[in-house]
Amino acid sequence: ELIIKYANPEDIKKIFEENEPYFSSHCENYFFEYPKNEKFKKIIYDLNIKFSKINPNTPDEDLKFLLDKNLFELNKNMLGLLLSKRMQLSENYKKSNYHFILSCGLPSLEKYILENINTYVQEIYLKLEKNTDEPEDSYTKLLNTPNLQIELKNRIIQKEKNMITNLSNISDKNIQDLLLKNKKVLPSWENINKNFILNEHILSKTMINYLNTIEIAEKLCNEKIQF
Repeated sequence: ELIIKYANPEDIKKIFEENEPYFSSHCENYFFEYPKNEKFKKIIYDLNIKFSKINPNTPDEDLKFLLDKNLFELNKNMLGLLLSKRMQLSENYKKSNYHFILSCGLPSLEKYILENINTYVQEIYLKLEKNTDEPEDSYTKLLNTPNLQIELKNRIIQKEKNMITNLSNISDKNIQDLLLKNKKVLPSWENINKNFILNEHILSKTMINYLNTIEIAEKLCNEKIQF
């Protein structure tokens, strides 16, 4: 407290820079005990210090500051707390989290998550137990994110209960294969044809295994072939 209150700002910044991990995880009560401290806000903003946790009784104005400036680590508790102080968290936050993020009207948050997409998926998306009902548009967007690790895409596919109805919306054939392997593609001759074309007119081993699944074959038998 005394350092923040009386020290020269440049000296404070130097102290923070040398001890950033400590401050990001041990200053969770500062905003609660000393609310609306503009000097403290400027320091953490200038140094881009990310809070890993914070007192939930912190004034809403200070929580809004952390959310708007992306001064928080992407973890389940921090994101849920900060958003809950800004808006009502509907059931969709738990069931279709990425869709909720894209729809909440916070472009800076959307950009922050996209820039740290692997952390978001690993620390938030996959840790929300009920998060299995992502609408196809946001589900597809997530799977098409270039810098998202393929291992995490596979875990998303395994967790998600919904199917991809239009396989041509998935640009990477490796991701198409993961969807087929996990039986997360709606059985249709159009989807089969799109994958066939993407694989240079070859039926891949993954597609053959998919077609040899009894429930998939039965559904295709009842559909007229149209390309």
